Amino acid sequence: MKTELENKLKEFAEIRANDVEDISIAELRQLILDGAFWMYEEVKEDKSIKFEVHEWNSLHDTILNASKFEENLSSDELQKIFESMPEDLQDDAIHWGFSDSVVSDNIYEWYMELEK
Repeated sequence: MKTELENKLKEFAEIRANDVEDISIAELRQLILDGAFWMYEEVKEDKSIKFEVHEWNSLHDTILNASKFEENLSSDELQKIFESMPEDLQDDAIHWGFSDSVVSDNIYEWYMELEK
């Protein structure tokens, strides 16, 4: 998967200098945005998303604060919680991280609703 993604990124990045002369700034911006969107969609489809340890720790703290758990959650439990989140929460976590205050607040509210 990684090699395929790298190859697609290289293909996208290969704009010859003479091609740039024939392209407007708006068209170049759109190409960049299309490439960024494509990369985001590829990452989102990858179910083996890897978050930094501090991001998992942030999710852990949010879930403990919102729940009745008294013990620490395992990494497998955190992964299952992430996978059970609504897609919009997953997208926000991928884009901004679990430690983002808005993402953390939204996860807290979502989990509180589950606990009812």
